[in-house]
Amino acid sequence: MFNAPFFKEFVLSYDGNVQKLNNKLLEERVIGGYELGRQYPELSDGWLVAVTEKRTRAQIDDLVRKAVEQ
Repeated sequence: MFNAPFFKEFVLSYDGNVQKLNNKLLEERVIGGYELGRQYPELSDGWLVAVTEKRTRAQIDDLVRKAVEQ
């Protein structure tokens, strides 16, 4: 969503309802990103994702796969 360098956290634009996406991911036991529209209405399609060293490549791939399926 932004063209700036980032470290561990980045914002994705989601063409859909971010809250519904997060709810569907929770049903799959996956914690999604933060719904930026809650604090910033102008970023209602923004999904703040954080990835740290605590997550494995497999877990990150699982998040992406399940988010794309929604």
